[in-house]
Amino acid sequence: MKKVWDRIHTWLAANAPAGYGNLRPGASAETIESAENAMGLKLPDDVKASYRIHDGQSTEPGLVGGEGWRLLSLQEIVQDWGRWSRANPKDARFVPIAWGGMGDYVILDLGPRPAGPGRLLIQRRDRDELDALVRSFSVWLENFAGELEAGEFAYSQEEGGVMRTDLLDLD
Repeated sequence: MKKVWDRIHTWLAANAPAGYGNLRPGASAETIESAENAMGLKLPDDVKASYRIHDGQSTEPGLVGGEGWRLLSLQEIVQDWGRWSRANPKDARFVPIAWGGMGDYVILDLGPRPAGPGRLLIQRRDRDELDALVRSFSVWLENFAGELEAGEFAYSQEEGGVMRTDLLDLD
């Protein structure tokens, strides 16, 4: 995960204002273990490795992907997971890891699957069904880093955030 985050940091340093993304410092192994214990779940290794680098983002705007997902801190993850799992115990296998600002979440599916747990899904506020996103957290960040490097994103001073270049008027 360090290599992926290094790629994202390099792009941000060259293309966005200093401090853009409001990335929090990494969490300790003890903090990660405490979050896992609070949920009674084990996070995939790639998620833990990423949270050792950045414990989410402190504020908006969101950073990752075309929709500007804000990475949740471990504290926010445990709080949101607790609310969801109390409301519907069947949802206890779903761990929110990013928020879209309008009530949409990227969630980590820790349920049993032949390919193993850890795929990412999107929960839209206006839909009951979950949409598949990618097979793992690391793939999500790797895809985003590759899209940054390929010029698919740019920082918009007018919008105050990183956006897909096809949505920007770059004239």
